[in-house]
Amino acid sequence: MSEETKRIIVGDHMNDLLREGREHRLEHELRAAASARTAATGHGPARVRLGHWLIVVGSAVAGTTAEAPDRSPG
Repeated sequence: MSEETKRIIVGDHMNDLLREGREHRLEHELRAAASARTAATGHGPARVRLGHWLIVVGSAVAGTTAEAPDRSPG
């Protein structure tokens, strides 16, 4: 393999690494911005909001312990 070929391969590899680094930094910045928005609005991530919603709906459908009918024999 010639020196020129090696330089081209190394150059391509370095460009790939730099591009990948930029992508990771951008992803990190986007997550930080989303986290800041979440903190400012007082809402958690969508997964947490969905979990809370499911708990409320499940409680409404099943009823709370206080609303549950007495099933003791008697």
